[in-house]
Amino acid sequence: MSLIHPQGHLVYYPPEYDGFTTVFGLSRDWRPDKDWHRAGLEWIDPLRAFAPAGAYRPVAMDLDDWDVGGNELFREIVVAGNPAVQWLQFYDGAAHTWTDDEEDVYGVLRSGADADGWMPRFCLWLKRQTPAPGAQVTPQVSVVMQALTWDGSDWVEGRVGLYLPLQGDADSDASNRFDTAMLVHATLTEAPADEFWDIWTAGRILSQGPRGPAASNRLIEEGWLFEYEEVWLDSDGTLWAEDDGTRAFQQSFILIRHVDESMGDWWVYASDTLRLTTGQYGTDPTRPTLSITCAGAIAALNCCWVVYGGVDGRAVTNRALTLGHAGIETTDTWGTLYSQATGWTVGTTNHAAYAAAGMYGPEVTTQRQWLYAYAGTEPWNIRPIIWDMTEDHAATVTPQGGTTYTTTDHDDLRAISYTLNDTWKGASGTAEFYPTEEELHPTWRPNGALDVYLGWQADAGADFAEAQVARAYIEADGIKRRSEAGETSGPYHLSLRFGDLAATRLQTKAIIDMRQAGGMTVGDWASLVANRVGLVAGQLAVDAAVENQVIPLAEIPSTPNLEATDGSSWLSHIQAVENAADIRVGFDASGMFVDAGSPEYEHGVSEIAFSLDDTSVTPEDIVYSLDADCLGSNFRNVLKATWGRDDKRSTYYWVEAEVDRLEGIGDDWPVVITDDDARYPGDIGARFNREHYDTQQGAIRWEGPCRPELLPDQFVSITAASGVGVEADAVYRITQVSHSMDAEAFDAATTVEAVLVYPVDTGADE
Repeated sequence: MSLIHPQGHLVYYPPEYDGFTTVFGLSRDWRPDKDWHRAGLEWIDPLRAFAPAGAYRPVAMDLDDWDVGGNELFREIVVAGNPAVQWLQFYDGAAHTWTDDEEDVYGVLRSGADADGWMPRFCLWLKRQTPAPGAQVTPQVSVVMQALTWDGSDWVEGRVGLYLPLQGDADSDASNRFDTAMLVHATLTEAPADEFWDIWTAGRILSQGPRGPAASNRLIEEGWLFEYEEVWLDSDGTLWAEDDGTRAFQQSFILIRHVDESMGDWWVYASDTLRLTTGQYGTDPTRPTLSITCAGAIAALNCCWVVYGGVDGRAVTNRALTLGHAGIETTDTWGTLYSQATGWTVGTTNHAAYAAAGMYGPEVTTQRQWLYAYAGTEPWNIRPIIWDMTEDHAATVTPQGGTTYTTTDHDDLRAISYTLNDTWKGASGTAEFYPTEEELHPTWRPNGALDVYLGWQADAGADFAEAQVARAYIEADGIKRRSEAGETSGPYHLSLRFGDLAATRLQTKAIIDMRQAGGMTVGDWASLVANRVGLVAGQLAVDAAVENQVIPLAEIPSTPNLEATDGSSWLSHIQAVENAADIRVGFDASGMFVDAGSPEYEHGVSEIAFSLDDTSVTPEDIVYSLDADCLGSNFRNVLKATWGRDDKRSTYYWVEAEVDRLEGIGDDWPVVITDDDARYPGDIGARFNREHYDTQQGAIRWEGPCRPELLPDQFVSITAASGVGVEADAVYRITQVSHSMDAEAFDAATTVEAVLVYPVDTGADE
């Protein structure tokens, strides 16, 4: 067979052919704010979020409901109020010294079995008296809870204590000693569950809070509101406020307020390695959810569980917004980003009064379903956390059709070239026309679409015959016309520059009125992006493997993450989401696609698109030129990875084995990768392997007869590659392909760049 006739042509479509925006879209985030009108919901300032407000008034305490230990000096008393409520009093007012036995100094209350299924969310009301003169034991009340800490491989059982000291008076030996409220932690190895925990000899201080009140010759009255929130992720990335045994823990927040005139002051401890638990959790399900220890002074106390949902919650923004101009879709869709909790419903709508005025502003509501014939038995002391509300107005994109034009009707196309890469973004090409006596294609417009075809004549075989290699778009300044008098072949010249959506249309479209990507599923985000850049539904394909994956949120989910700010670039936004979610967004002949990235090679399973043999004399398999690189320029063999927020950075190191370094580059070439959005070191390990190790262990580049079916991501095996250090049977993945057709030179060629994928050494852990 002779390859005697190169071919190529373009099919032109008007810019609006596939889709034209007739009604514009708009999306925006409505972040909670302390100035919103609220009823039944509270503003949690450290989290910048809303949540159902808790009820924490003192309730009657019966001594029989508590397991009493230590010196057991507790009794029931009635404290005046509206109404009067029964409290428990620790009535040991003796002037204890440091040498007194612990069992004589400390009194302990342990919550009963009825509370074992409750999380430690409580309010501790205290009425404390001045310690006796000469007392050496610091007057104190502490609350101890069950806890788990992550040691890097497993959850370790332990305890967390809220230590609340009372400053001694000027005559006391305990004056101003240990006068700061503290959160402390110890593992059960450090402080066994069945033994007294001396916080000064076992464990560690997690956080210091406000100073305790000073003792004086009066009764000291105060309250400590202790609330605890968790963030969990479902397998599909949905946020939850609780675990069900299958979810991934993300973060915990201990929220403490001193119930006095400074109620707006928050004492917060956040952690991604600490969890509080119920009394039913762990190796011993009989441990109490709470233990209260008193010492050093007489104190009356009332400990009540914080309960949520006694009334419906509601919050309405204090400002409404218009759509901006008449061309924006008025139909609205509202959503809520919140941590779900069993037995709760949360919803957001346009507030009725704003809607009646033709404006937009969210009203978010919460309901605890036990108020509405809900049959569940879950404790009332869990609640959803509302992080963000969203408003969407979908654009209307309608295909307009129009007159198409193909260059096969005229023999005026001289040359075409087109280059694609494995990011599937930034593909570009050119076309040159023979000069003619008449102006060429005067109706073609910038931004018009082009189907690009090239190859060889039809009987050249399926691998070589002319075929479509791209759907491209003419650049804004991509139509170049020139007139030169005196030319015998004709005065009128035409050349084109074109590329994929990323190289053309996305370069001219600034983002306007788009909400953040964080918290959306990949499928929803991709649909929103495609809609806003003017693609119709049929021009988007999302791989099922990533479609329901949730794009990462900030550590505190109310914090903006992956915002699409007005005036920013669509391409920059897309690339930021790709990095954060470890996905790939590409643009091919069908439109926009989203997947998990270039395919992994599986030896003996992955399809081989082409076998390279530079010794072949078959015309269609001849290799014009071949060169190879032992290493890629981005090769690195030492990694330091850091991830997490600035005040809690985690680090991971990987170093190539010494024997491999000696046999390889004989050196260490480090790289540092920092990724705030990574959740695990494996996330960065995968990126390191992809960018600096696995794909940098060898590369080849060759040119041969045009094979329009060769595309990025395909695999190529080596039958023979002489004199360039490439092993037979090695496999490479195509990273870039350049196709060209030159009718005047009577040639059509393909140039391929590919990276080694088999055999390769394994890099960092993924």
